[in-house]
Parts: sequence; structure tokens; C-alpha cells
Amino acid sequence: MNVWLFAALTAAAVLLIGSEVILEPTSHWRGDVRRLRRTVLYHPAPLYALVECAVWVFALVTLADHLSSPRESTTGRIIWAITIGPHEIGHFLCIPFGRTLNIAGGSIWQVIIFLVPALYTFYLRFEITTSLVFWTMTGHSLINLSIYVADARARALPLLFGMGKDSHDWWNLLGHFHALQYDTLIAALMQGTAVLLIVFSAALGIITAWLLPRRELSGKWGARRFHGNLFRDMARVLAPPPPSPTSAPAEEDLPPDYFFWEAMTGQQAAEPTAETERDN
Repeated sequence: MNVWLFAALTAAAVLLIGSEVILEPTSHWRGDVRRLRRTVLYHPAPLYALVECAVWVFALVTLADHLSSPRESTTGRIIWAITIGPHEIGHFLCIPFGRTLNIAGGSIWQVIIFLVPALYTFYLRFEITTSLVFWTMTGHSLINLSIYVADARARALPLLFGMGKDSHDWWNLLGHFHALQYDTLIAALMQGTAVLLIVFSAALGIITAWLLPRRELSGKWGARRFHGNLFRDMARVLAPPPPSPTSAPAEEDLPPDYFFWEAMTGQQAAEPTAETERDN
């Protein structure tokens, strides 16, 4: 029920914002919409963008499937198979750090195994799609973990290796901190965070597929599609071209690569001249 309420509120917000753009097209909105349309039309490799959009729509489908039945759905079973290994290894790796961290290690590692690559690929390698895929997997891992957390008091889930109820990680953890009564609340917060992560990753993946184009699967225009600040580069693509002391061409007359080149390099692109147009 919480998921459906969240979806309804999100849809209402989208409709409200959309109505502002469509029903009250102020000059500010008209300029933004016109530049967004220009950006999409001038995309240097629309096929790559369409494929990326399909991938992120599929990511949203997997989210809905996972939430529909976190344990029995196809997505739920796949995520369990992917995360159970890091979970058990995490227990082993945290043995030297005391009982509490030994118990928590499984949960920590099944999330951190995706979180660290997400941060690394985004902040150090400036990769968009790879990073967002890891963020999406982090969200799915949190959904998987939330089932375990919500079961802390009931301890109805079967444990691996035939272990008894007293070996339940979150029964021990929450009991240690006298917080067993908050198991379902913590689980709900985990699920809410997971939904936000996956929805935001999918939305950002679709937007960047068009605003920061991929020209090839690797190389300068492939893996690295922004420099330093992703949102600043996206804003630069949609920003109007800088004024020129001479008679500058209209935005619609500029070549397709003008805005993308400026966004990727952080420099103002050279305006087209009759000579360069003749050479092209």
C-alpha cells in the first residue's frame, strides 16, 4: 500500500508540473522546451539513446516485479541469488571485528558490494550508465534486505545451513539495541530508499541518454560523458548559446554538435562560418 501511495503522489507531481508547462507556457518554459526539443532532434546517435531508454524502462519493470512479491517474484529470486554470496562472505570477513559487526557484516556487505562500484564509477571514472546500474542494484539489494529486517520479531524466514531462529541476524542486532519493535519501520525505510534510488537512477539514465549523448560504446564520447559535475553539464546543454558581438546565427541554425561539444569540453564552440559550412 505504501508503494502505491508513493506512485500516486509521484504521478500527481508529474501531472502538476506537466500542466504548468503545457497550460501556462511562459516565455521561460517555452525557451526550455524549445531547447530540449532541439537537443533531442540534434542527438548524434539516437539509436544508442533509445536502447538506453529501453534499458531503464526495463529497470522500472523489475522494480515493480520485485515489489509485487519480494521473495517469490522472478526479480526477487535473481536478486537473492546475487546477494546471498556477498552476505555470507560479509559475515566471515567481519569475524575479527567483534560479535556485533560479525552479525551486521552480512547485511553491510550485500549492500556495499554494489555501493562502492557505484561511487567509484561515478566520481572517479565519470561514467553514467555503469554507475546508475550499480545504484539500481544497490536499491534491489536494499529491498531484499528489508524482507530480512521485517522478519526480525517473527523469525519466520528459513535460514541457511539449518541454523535455528536464534541465529537470525536482525533479531540479534535489533535485540542488542533494544529496537525490535522498529523492525517493520526500518524495513519500510529501506524499501522507500530503494524505490527512490531505482526510480531516480532510471529517470536520470533516460534524461542523460538524450542530454549527454553516447556516440559509441567506449571512448571519449562513450564511457565518459560528463566532466566533474553531471548536473552542470546537463544544464549547459539546455542553456541558450552565449551572446556574440557579431551577428550570431539563430539557435536553430547551429550545427547539431555545437551544444554537445560545448557541454563536454566546457568551452564555447566556434560559431559556424560560410567556409566551414562549405568544407562540411
